[in-house]
Amino acid sequence: MKVLGQQIVEMTSPLPDNQGKSAIQVIAEADLPVKASLRIARLMKELLAEAQILDHERVKLVRKFGAVDPKTGNISVPEDRMLEFRVEWQKALDSEISIGKDAVNLTDKDIEGLRIAPRVIMLLDPAVTFGE
Repeated sequence: MKVLGQQIVEMTSPLPDNQGKSAIQVIAEADLPVKASLRIARLMKELLAEAQILDHERVKLVRKFGAVDPKTGNISVPEDRMLEFRVEWQKALDSEISIGKDAVNLTDKDIEGLRIAPRVIMLLDPAVTFGE
């Protein structure tokens, strides 16, 4: 299955309304049957690895376009280079990335009794299907 870098970032980034857990973490911590839980765990492992690669690329871009603050030693992208940074970062986010073979399907039986926020379902949509 192919997903965009942006979708990986969204699936693995902390959600403010879920105690800082990402959408994939919310599902991974749910009380799922063993078989479904294993499929989600494998997917989570792949997503987190790809998210780490994307973050590494983001840091490289910050270093490329950024400047060091002499007072703090922190690197940030100055306003006059921000457009260049955003264009390059968007290329990474728009790239197609292969993960797993197929989306993980969680059947109605797998998720019976679980309360899953619609936002979590929407964020996971490229990689996890729900129902049926």
